[in-house]
This record gives sequence, C-alpha cells and structure tokens, in this order.
Amino acid sequence: MADPSSILMIGPFAGATAALIATYFAWRSARANRKMAEANLIRQVIYEYSSLEMHAALRQIRDWMHDPENAEIISLIRRHNGHKLRHVSSLQEIFSFLRTAPVNLRDIDNSRRTVHFYFLNSFKLLKSGYLDSEAFSVTVDVAGAQLFADVTTPLTVLAHPEFKNKSGEPNFGKIVEDNIISFNCIEAIEKAKQNSILRKIS
Repeated sequence: MADPSSILMIGPFAGATAALIATYFAWRSARANRKMAEANLIRQVIYEYSSLEMHAALRQIRDWMHDPENAEIISLIRRHNGHKLRHVSSLQEIFSFLRTAPVNLRDIDNSRRTVHFYFLNSFKLLKSGYLDSEAFSVTVDVAGAQLFADVTTPLTVLAHPEFKNKSGEPNFGKIVEDNIISFNCIEAIEKAKQNSILRKIS
C-alpha cells in the first residue's frame, strides 16, 4: 500500500508539472500566432512597395535626380544626406543655396511622400513592436532605401521649413526636432543592413 505522505508529495508535483507543460504549449502557440501575424504584416508591407504607385514614385524621383537642371541641389543634398541633416551646419548650407537658386519641389511632392512614408511606416511598426528587427530588415531591404536617405529625407526637411525664429529665419533646431523620426529611421535601416550582412557571413 502506498505511503499517504508520498501521495501528498506527488500530487502538488504533478499539478505543477502539468501547469508548466500547459504554459509551455501556450507560449509556443502564442509564438506561432505572432510569427504568422508578423508574416502577414510583412507581406502587406512588401505588397505596398511592389505597387504601381510606388513604382511610379520611385521612377519619378530617379528621373528628377538625373535631370541636369537639378544637378546642384542633388549634389548638395547627397553631401548632407541621411542623419548628417541632424547638424545645423548642413541645414544652413542647403537653405542658403535655396535662397539663391530656388528649386521647384512641388512636381515630385506626391512621389516624395509615397516613398518617404513607406519607410517611416515600417519604422513605426518596428518601434511599436509589431515587427521585430529581422522582420524590419526584410521590409527595408529594397532599392528605394538609399533614396530614402539620400533624397526623400532631405526633400522632406526642405518641403516643410515652417519653423522660423523671431527674425524670420529658419529655426534649424526646431526643424531637426520635427524630423528626428526620419533620422532615426535612417540609422535603423543602416543597422538592419549591417545585421543582414553579418547573418549572411555567419
């Protein structure tokens, strides 16, 4: 006959083991569901990039870049591209150039927004926890990522110079603050590229 004390000891142990197993399978199920939801989200984001609207926007921006009339402004914004725009000195040089040689940005404004917000939206999904860093890498591992850093971010800064100080001059500190998410997105894309290279090497 079994010792009653041993039965009392086995009971709680068996209950704890069952709870642990149930927790494990619940975790696996939740993880699988998250991966499935993430895969669907990636598919939706990539579908947006492959749309006709995005194709037309990328083509228009590239055509604008190769227009000889825009050679000077393209050279300038490439010199101060990406997160270099965090520096007031970069903004000052670009805005000084625009005072002497105004550039019409309206013709490509819709295309700029289409490309720019694709990458910003992916970055927001990353920051909100809907995409992990590996999934984010998949969404930004596209040719347009370089245009985001080299062209659409500088043009977005130039398209909205609303912030002025008391003398009517651009308030560069406020302009940088207003565009900080774009600069952070560029850094996240660069980090994603580096991680992707390391994964391929390892």
